[in-house]
Amino acid sequence: MSSLNRLNPGDDLAFHRYRAEKGTQKAIQRRRQLTLPKYGLGHVVEVLRKGKLTCAIIVGGPQRYRLSGRSKSVWRFLDCNGKEWVLESSKIVDVSSIYIRPSLPKHKILAALSEIDQKRQTLKQGIDLEPLWEMVAEADGSQREWSLAELAEIYFVDPPLSDQQAALLRALVEGQFFERRQTLFWPHSRSQVEKWQEQKKEAVEARNWIARAAKWLRSVADGHPQDPPAEAERIKQLMADKVLFGDQHSEGKLAAAISQHANFHRREAVFRTLVKLGYWSSDQNLDLLRHRIATSFSESVLLEARSAQWIEAAKQSHRLWFRQVYALTDSSDLDVCSRAVSIRSGLFGFTVGVHLASPALMINPDGLVQKAAMDRAVALHLPDQSIPLLPGEITAQSALSWNQHRPCLTIQIRLNRQFEIQDYQFEICRVRLTHTLDMNPSQGNLRRLVRWTDDLRQQRIVSGAVVISGLEVYPRVMPDQADGSVEVSLERRDPDDLSAKIQQELSILANSLAAEYSLTHKLPAVFRADAPYAERHPMAEDGDPVASDRQRQAMVKATLQTQPAPHYGLGQSAYAPVTQANQRFTDLVMHQQIINHLYHRSSLHSELKLADILQYTVADREIGREIVRNADRYWTLKYLEERIDQPQMAVVLADLGNCYRVQLLETQLTALCSAHHQTKYAVGDQIQVRLVQVSARSNRLQLTSIV
Repeated sequence: MSSLNRLNPGDDLAFHRYRAEKGTQKAIQRRRQLTLPKYGLGHVVEVLRKGKLTCAIIVGGPQRYRLSGRSKSVWRFLDCNGKEWVLESSKIVDVSSIYIRPSLPKHKILAALSEIDQKRQTLKQGIDLEPLWEMVAEADGSQREWSLAELAEIYFVDPPLSDQQAALLRALVEGQFFERRQTLFWPHSRSQVEKWQEQKKEAVEARNWIARAAKWLRSVADGHPQDPPAEAERIKQLMADKVLFGDQHSEGKLAAAISQHANFHRREAVFRTLVKLGYWSSDQNLDLLRHRIATSFSESVLLEARSAQWIEAAKQSHRLWFRQVYALTDSSDLDVCSRAVSIRSGLFGFTVGVHLASPALMINPDGLVQKAAMDRAVALHLPDQSIPLLPGEITAQSALSWNQHRPCLTIQIRLNRQFEIQDYQFEICRVRLTHTLDMNPSQGNLRRLVRWTDDLRQQRIVSGAVVISGLEVYPRVMPDQADGSVEVSLERRDPDDLSAKIQQELSILANSLAAEYSLTHKLPAVFRADAPYAERHPMAEDGDPVASDRQRQAMVKATLQTQPAPHYGLGQSAYAPVTQANQRFTDLVMHQQIINHLYHRSSLHSELKLADILQYTVADREIGREIVRNADRYWTLKYLEERIDQPQMAVVLADLGNCYRVQLLETQLTALCSAHHQTKYAVGDQIQVRLVQVSARSNRLQLTSIV
């Protein structure tokens, strides 16, 4: 139903208003139609396609079709790029007097169109719309629309040529002085133009600033640094953000523009330039910067740590007398020993004590140190540096000592003569280290300890645990005081070493007993659990690297949760980590839970509070693992960079058809290795490979086999 039929017949005022508006609209439409001359096949026109002007020739039409109840007229066009398409006649914005015969060969039509298009583009570059805008704005331009022909006559004075008028059209469409309304143009207000001119001025200044910044950075990269500009620090910060976050930061587009002007195609080029500027060191750990990992504590946290005292329960704890206490660590450094084991023979069996350094005996659960530890979630031990969970004062005072008895959380485990666990209890006692775990087989206590831990591992395997044996390699970095360079070495640890086996089995036992204690006393706890393994690969006696790799591929990631569940990978019905209170915040919280229950028979943290802690720390725990993994790989690759010309031994882990996945025996790194097409290797073969390319900064390791 039309608008007229919807009006009230008795409403004469509304009726006349409708007729007036209808007449005005028809007059405007007639004017727009009259602005374009007649056109047909062969005429060169400017058409709007996808919002952009295109120079084209009419090669077909008109054809009429109906769409949504409306009849439309369409023409077929050929543009200067050789593409043909169909558009409505309303998309034709300008019709030129230039005619190209459609029957000509297509390549000649395209050559003529390209020449016309290039000429118009050149003319457009010399058009200044501001004088034209000033002239129409001084007249009644702000009150009406202007046709292209009218504006062309004003601008060119003499009757404009077809190419001149088309060039003006392009300038009008792309400029900021006029607003296009189909084939007519409306001049912007003076305030709009002044705003645009200010933006244009700022854009020019920004481009000049980008050019100066890029020129300076390029000179630094080329080894001929020029005087830094006034905003050198801001430029370096922009480039640092470019390296760390790419274009995903607030000023990413600006940094990308500077990089493009400076001819930096990769982030590594920007990084090397920042190293030359002294902004970063050549071995800068970018993960720490990217994730904004705090490497120091605030003064308020350090002040609280310096004034920390043992809680009353620790002061009243009894001393452990007449027992040999073995440090479960590779060093006798006072600050690093956080675990120890003691064993005492009795008439009916043995008593084994697992002693855990407990900073929970010094930390206020509502204090600043606790909050700082929760923000960090884990300690990060990297090859070149360590970022602790707790301030050094807390770690040093709570660590087990060789010189004095110090309070710690102890698990007293009573065994019979057949090394079967009869009973256990948690307590606070003061312990002093007396021996190292040097694994002298002649010592009776150590011999019993080895036998018991062997039984513990066998019991876990029977319960379904997966034990992966094999060499573990860790890079270690030693600074060179002479020239500031670093020396990278590799530390190899055999997991089947008796000392390592004792430490691992006692840690697993302590964590499983902590879970059992929590369940028995209905104490909210943080449990570590995983799902059953879908695949199991038997380990060879000598630690088959192929079987170890396959088992690692099939491993299920364990998670922390507040609900008890089995840890199938370790063969435990429940598992609550407590052995690394100086390294993991969740272990510290579990110490607080157990200690509070020992002396107050209640839990310090509710299950809801523990769930909140897990949710708060989950991202930091994942990031921490990623940072440690990336740092180990970076420094291992640095180790290989110094041995680029040395052949390496590797074992084939998988045949991928066109290449092999191998593991370097010296560093335990896995990588893809190319081989001659006539050379075939079987999985498990040891082969000699050559390092083709190694880049720690780019994380690249390229190998090829040596025939």
